[in-house]
Amino acid sequence: MIPFVEPARTEGALAAARELLPAWVVWGRSLLPAFVFLVQLCVAVGMVAWLERSAGRHGSLHWTERARRCANMRGLLQWPAHFAIGIALVISVCLSSPFDLLPGRTLPVATLAAYLLASDLGERWIRSRLLGQRSTWGRWCRQVATVTVLRRMPFLLAFACLVFVRSDPSPIGYLLLSLATLVILLRALGRTWELLRPFGWIREFDPQPGLGDPATGTRFFEVDLREANAFAYPLARTIVVTKSLRESLDPTELTAILQHELGHLQPARAMTMPFLGELGPLLWLAWLHPLAGWLGPAGAITPVLPVLLAKARSMRRSESNERNADQYALEHGVDPLVYASALEKLHRADMVPANWGEQLSHPDLYDRLLAAGTRPAFQRPAPTRPQGVIVLFLGPLFVITLAGVQRSSAPEVLDEPSALRAIALGGNATLPLASLAILHAQRGDRSGSEILRRAAQEAGAQR
Repeated sequence: MIPFVEPARTEGALAAARELLPAWVVWGRSLLPAFVFLVQLCVAVGMVAWLERSAGRHGSLHWTERARRCANMRGLLQWPAHFAIGIALVISVCLSSPFDLLPGRTLPVATLAAYLLASDLGERWIRSRLLGQRSTWGRWCRQVATVTVLRRMPFLLAFACLVFVRSDPSPIGYLLLSLATLVILLRALGRTWELLRPFGWIREFDPQPGLGDPATGTRFFEVDLREANAFAYPLARTIVVTKSLRESLDPTELTAILQHELGHLQPARAMTMPFLGELGPLLWLAWLHPLAGWLGPAGAITPVLPVLLAKARSMRRSESNERNADQYALEHGVDPLVYASALEKLHRADMVPANWGEQLSHPDLYDRLLAAGTRPAFQRPAPTRPQGVIVLFLGPLFVITLAGVQRSSAPEVLDEPSALRAIALGGNATLPLASLAILHAQRGDRSGSEILRRAAQEAGAQR
């Protein structure tokens, strides 16, 4: 248990009050992790079931059409799931109940862990059913651990700071903040792969000699991740490729992809790395409560606009950076046909659509093949369905739902249904319990009224 968090006590009157309250009030919050787990798994099950029914498990559809349908269905299912999961996370983080069955503030951690576990299990099943990519459970566990250290750890530490560190941090709270800040900086500087060395989950390899002088001083590493991909870290002068990528490409195609990644390391483009885009949001999340304690709520919210602007600028620059890296690879001796074959294999291996319906961090595959001077072997695929409409609808609905949760957790009129909802959601349970005590007294249940009255006092003392 985190020592600087006051655990929720359940002895005495609160334990007795549990026997009087309905089961959904006592157990509702504790079932949030199970709810999140099931919702996220339903996304994977629904997507696989729909695609297999519409195209067949080994259907005759071209891979570009299968990828397009998969992306459309994933977006249609994933955004509503993110809506429900986001509400559950906000409730678990912002509200707490003296009746929580999990100790301290571990409910948000359990909820997030359930989401990540369900996402990884769902992705494993999708790749097995739709892509035929089967792996042992041992390799899958190693891949999950690798992606957690390489990509998720900065966010997980920032989330831990949000949950456990208060507005007046204790010494251990400052230690957690320092650790989170260090790992976030390592991520922004492209050094998180160093954390994989003690576990032996990353290995250095010698690239093909065809890379030439630009590869001098660059280090090449391989990690075992699910997707076939490669990453360039300009400030660390490092390129990391996945094992799936090396398994998917022949040596000449691998050289072509490495030339592309070398294009991201050139001095003229090195500082276009999304430094602030990675750094700002996570640092703000980690230090949110201390900033609110030092500067007030307005001071804590002030950095949001610069952080969002930096993130948006980073996304806008990303597509042009990819085009520049494509051009660099072609200018340094890469055969356009070999490069086109490598790009198509990578998109096909991960079922990435060849024509997105909206701007993303990478240009569309079809346009990249044309820019390389090759003629694709397939017609321009239909674009994926834009997800912006769903986001524009769910965004305001998310805010309205949160406002409703806030009102229900602190109702103005405390009748019995309102009091029970307030206790189930969390927050200050003192007034709802006191109101229930009065209602029980009016019904002649003096024993129950006394239990609820003492529970209200104990809940107030805990706050």
